[in-house]
Amino acid sequence: KVNKILEKSCLCGHASISTTPVFSFSYSGSKILDSMLTGIIFSSSLMASGRRTQTSIDDIVFPSVILKNSKAKKLYENTMIELINFYNHLLSQNINKDIASRILPYGLFGTGIISLPVESLVAFKREWQTEKDWLPEEASLLLNLIEKKLHSLGIENLYRTRLMAPR
Repeated sequence: KVNKILEKSCLCGHASISTTPVFSFSYSGSKILDSMLTGIIFSSSLMASGRRTQTSIDDIVFPSVILKNSKAKKLYENTMIELINFYNHLLSQNINKDIASRILPYGLFGTGIISLPVESLVAFKREWQTEKDWLPEEASLLLNLIEKKLHSLGIENLYRTRLMAPR
């Protein structure tokens, strides 16, 4: 009976019931996730700050499409190494870390903790459905992982019905 009420309410477009339940998780991956996740409406995020971490060649994250092509992998790796070495050189010259870090790309390792209301997760999924051709592969990987967990968290019906809702 609760599921019926939930579905009816969600399908009528009532988002208020999906703004209270929150999905929280930690992640590690490329820094593109920082950018993607912190921009989601109503997200609450705690990301590892570059001001308090070191950056080395061990932090390079390779996109899967680049890993499939040995020439692209080598070019990507060499470029990333040059950027990291130049960044560390700037730091050794007493250039402010916030200024020097502007040359670093998103293809570096990052970690974070984020909380998203179910409604924000639905908005992210809708954006992915519309823009998946240009979004980084991390968006798809993350959504797949999250969607696998929804049932065990008891929010699968809420998420599914909000996705089907007209707004």
